[in-house]
Amino acid sequence: MPDGSPSTVKASRLLPGFGGDYETPAAKEETVRIEILYFSGCPNHVPAVNSVREVLRQEGAHAEVVEVEVKDAATAQQVGFLGSPSIRVDGQDIEPAARPARLYGMMCRTYLDGERRGGVPPPEWIRAAVQEARRR
Repeated sequence: MPDGSPSTVKASRLLPGFGGDYETPAAKEETVRIEILYFSGCPNHVPAVNSVREVLRQEGAHAEVVEVEVKDAATAQQVGFLGSPSIRVDGQDIEPAARPARLYGMMCRTYLDGERRGGVPPPEWIRAAVQEARRR
């Protein structure tokens, strides 16, 4: 992770402005858990984190954001790493079509948004996954 990066790296905590000690227990119960899995040096890691933060801000959603660095192929297999970056909301990949996938490893992940392929999932996918988790 580059210097000056957000302090959410490798730590479970609520994002500033999206939860904290001042909240009521009921508000904390509504918090979803978002995992951003990545490998060191991934150019799409920070843009993915920023996209998650922006969607949470727009939705006014509470979320525990955990950035998980996957360091090797064995860990990739163990955690079900589909490539960097991967985003899970309450344990579910944000890309429904990828949920049954079992091709794990140390690779870049791309997302197809219409006819455009990119290294960061579309905000709409993140939003839909957060909304789905909040309904559960």
